[in-house]
Amino acid sequence: MNRYGVITCSNISIQRDANHKSETISEVLWGEPFKIINQEQEWSYIELLYDHYKGWIPSINIKEIEKEKAEYIDQTWIPIATFSHHHTLERKEEEELIHLPLGAMIESSPRKMSSIQRIVEHLLGVSYHWGGRSSFGIDCSGFTQLLFKFLRLRLPRDAKDQAKLGENIPWGEQKFGDLAFFGKDEQNITHVGFIEDNQTIVHASGQVKRDMYNSQGITNNLKTLTHKLLFIKRIKQV
Repeated sequence: MNRYGVITCSNISIQRDANHKSETISEVLWGEPFKIINQEQEWSYIELLYDHYKGWIPSINIKEIEKEKAEYIDQTWIPIATFSHHHTLERKEEEELIHLPLGAMIESSPRKMSSIQRIVEHLLGVSYHWGGRSSFGIDCSGFTQLLFKFLRLRLPRDAKDQAKLGENIPWGEQKFGDLAFFGKDEQNITHVGFIEDNQTIVHASGQVKRDMYNSQGITNNLKTLTHKLLFIKRIKQV
């Protein structure tokens, strides 16, 4: 019989192997349910319901829930979109407060949902963190996945899989909300960014930042090409 759970902390890294020294490949955020596939000593191998990403997390950080509740949470809870750096949630059972990042899931929100442009502005300056998916630290595909989370559209976790979605957009026809993919070639996609217009793109590289780009790719302040453009996709109009 399948078992399901949620984490008891704000966010936690998903490791490739069952130890803290292993590579971090993604993370689970508060309110994101998952299936517990296997357990080995102090570690659990889980599959996130949101994007079906699999990996290991410490069992001590898991609260088990029924399958029906996990599916209900996955389909109905909404991402936090407040504009303080984090959201404070009171856990009455433990009589303590927990600080949640933008992107964590909660049953209801005290504030009106904000536009994607305002979410982008809020995330500018957030540090790059390999495997990160929130305002506590984020990588390039975690950034684009998080933005589309607020549109109620689920993107895969990795850039190479996000690139399989949507329709190809010829250069010059791109617009706000399109995704640009970068890398050595189409078999080696290593980066993704969120297009604002035909000159600026927002992406996570060192930190979430706004850069200039052209038909060749992203350029830095010294006009040096830092990421080679492969193609542009339109997943959904924003």
